Amino acid sequence: MKVRVAVPLNVSFRKGEQLAHKKADWISSKLEEFKSDDRIRLDEMEPNLKKEQDIIDRVVFLAKQFNLQYSRITLRNMTSRWGSCSHKNNISLNRKMISLPSNMRDYIILHELLHTKIKNHGKDFWSELEKMQGGARKLHKTINHRYLI
Repeated sequence: MKVRVAVPLNVSFRKGEQLAHKKADWISSKLEEFKSDDRIRLDEMEPNLKKEQDIIDRVVFLAKQFNLQYSRITLRNMTSRWGSCSHKNNISLNRKMISLPSNMRDYIILHELLHTKIKNHGKDFWSELEKMQGGARKLHKTINHRYLI
């Protein structure tokens, strides 16, 4: 397993390297935890253009079905989230979702599409998402606890 150290632009690589060495024992213990983790890892996947196109097609279909308007769809390699919706209603989805079960892909897509209408995660958002896809809260917990990005 590899360790990647990212530092802010105003911090030198050397400082990041020194911090990593200082925290080596902690990093090693975390790596051991990950090795014994039973969650599913979705990293280092090969790109699959057909599946990516299927996801884009699904976004188009679900947007029409629920009458939600987006500006642009982008599939990207994301390291910390499954998707996002910008204030301009641009939807970005993580390429790694191609390996998820279809109900979880739909959950991510609907979650981001709903943000074109409701820009927060308040009560109204979750209520509407539950109407669109029953069990949305359970899917949210499952995807965030069982599947690693």
